[in-house]
Amino acid sequence: MVRIKYIVIAGLIAILGIVAVLYIFPSEQKRVKKQFDRLSEWASKEPDEKPLTMVQKVRSIGTLFVEQCELRAPVHSLEGSYTPEEISSYAAQARLQFSKISLRFYDLDIDFPEEGVARAMVAARLRGRWATGGYTDETRELECVLKKVGNKWLFRFRYWRSCKDREVASYYRAGRVLLQPHLGATLQTASFSTGH
Repeated sequence: MVRIKYIVIAGLIAILGIVAVLYIFPSEQKRVKKQFDRLSEWASKEPDEKPLTMVQKVRSIGTLFVEQCELRAPVHSLEGSYTPEEISSYAAQARLQFSKISLRFYDLDIDFPEEGVARAMVAARLRGRWATGGYTDETRELECVLKKVGNKWLFRFRYWRSCKDREVASYYRAGRVLLQPHLGATLQTASFSTGH
C-alpha cells in the first residue's frame, strides 16, 4: 500500500515536471510563432496610441529582423537592402498614415528545412483606417524564412503574393471615389533574402 502511494506520487511529480519543462522551455516552433505574434502586436495601432508607445513599438519591430534584408519587389521603389533600423523607420512612416491598423497572421505552417532555419507559410491580413478617413483590408500569403541568431528567431522574408483564392477585397475611400482591385489579377511576388 505504501509502495503504490510512492509510485503514484512519483508519477505525478514526473508528469508535472514534463509539463513545467514544456511550458518553461517552449519548442522551436512555438518560438517562431511568438515572433509572428510580436510582429502583429508591434505593427498594430489603436487611435489613442501615445507617441512614446509608437516609438517603443517601431524600435521593437526592428529587433525582429536580421542585419541585412534584401527586398526585390514588383514595385521597384521598394527594392533594396534594409537594416533593422531602416525597417523601423519605414514602419514608423507607414503607421503614421493610419489612425488605426491591425496586422494578423493566420494558417501558420512552420517547418525546419535545416538547422537554424525556419520556413513559415502564413496568410497575413492588414486592416486599417487611413488618417484621411478611408479604409483598407488586404490579405497576402507570405513565405517567410527565419534565421536563428543566438536564441532568437529573426525574420528574413522570401516571397509575398496576393491570396488569389481567398482574397479579401481592398477598399479605398478617397473623397467620393471607391476603388476595388480586380481579384483575378496575377500574383504579385517579392523576394527577401539576407545574403547569409
